[in-house]
Amino acid sequence: MFRYIAKIVCIVAFVLIPTLALADEEGNESGLFLGFDTGYSFAFHNRETNKVPLESSSSTNIFGANVSIKAGYNFYFIDFVGLRGYLDYTFGFSPSSSLNKEDSTITKSSSFSYLHAITFNADLLVNIIHTDSVSFGAFAGIGLGYGIMKAIDNENNIQITRLQANGFILPINIGLNLTANKHHRFELGFKVPTLGMDIIPKAGKPNEYKTNTIKFFITSVGYSYIF
Repeated sequence: MFRYIAKIVCIVAFVLIPTLALADEEGNESGLFLGFDTGYSFAFHNRETNKVPLESSSSTNIFGANVSIKAGYNFYFIDFVGLRGYLDYTFGFSPSSSLNKEDSTITKSSSFSYLHAITFNADLLVNIIHTDSVSFGAFAGIGLGYGIMKAIDNENNIQITRLQANGFILPINIGLNLTANKHHRFELGFKVPTLGMDIIPKAGKPNEYKTNTIKFFITSVGYSYIF
């Protein structure tokens, strides 16, 4: 995990250094921004077997909580319309544990699922209401990146990988934002998945699925500071 975080920090630093020179000294809504988001993720699992006739199934469940950081630059052509480009990293996680008693034997089991997703994004920004002190608007855009997820079961200190997947992701970004005093932006956002990550077949077992993917719908509320 620390290896992934170190890579993210290096990439964020690479983005921040050149954009520092672009930050608007007058303090309008154009400028470098740095933000933090948190929320919940939902998983969509789709499967299609190799059998004839084809058999398909799908399931939806709450994956768990997520936190993310993002950094980039806002550029407004006019007070009401702008663009932003940014990099964001999301970490999703879902821990659980239980105690099972059978006769006189107590078995402790737990599981931990996690998601790493990093995307480069471009959003259109539209201010519906704009005053000297407050702006309210919406955004829509698209991201391109890569995701890795894994689900690990632990029973009596024996770890077993239940599910793992990876692949390119292409989320659609939509949401609402409120900017106060041209520096403090609050957002409600959604990342709607398009591409699914491929689930990796377990070692030593034949791949019985023609299609076996998982997608993550990510919701978030967040705060960004515009420099």
